[in-house]
Amino acid sequence: MNRAGKYREHIDIIRKTRVDLPSGDYTMEDVLLLETFAHVSIRNAAVDTVVQHRDIEQLFLFTTRFRTDVELQASDIIVWRDRRFVIQSFTWDIMRTELIIRAFTENESTSV
Repeated sequence: MNRAGKYREHIDIIRKTRVDLPSGDYTMEDVLLLETFAHVSIRNAAVDTVVQHRDIEQLFLFTTRFRTDVELQASDIIVWRDRRFVIQSFTWDIMRTELIIRAFTENESTSV
C-alpha cells in the first residue's frame, strides 16, 4: 500500500549508451532515463547472492511506484545520495502499484 511520505528518497536511473566519435572510435556516456522518488532499504545477502559469489556486496531494495512510461533493464544504474548501484532484477506487487528493484553497489568502498 502506498502511504503518503513513503517515497522520500530522490533517485536517478541512468543507462550507459554508446556514442560514436568522428574518428571511428566510440565512448560510453550516461543517459538519464528517469528521476523519481523511492523508498530505500538494505538487505543481507541471501542464498542466491552467496551462490553468485556476491555475498560480500550489500543488497539494496529500491521501492517506487509502478511505471509503464519508462522501460528499465538489468544493468541500468541507480544514483542515490551520490552512490551508484547496478540493477540486478525487478519484481512488483500483485496490484502493480509498486516496483521493487534489487541493486548492488557498483563499487564497494567505505568512502562517503
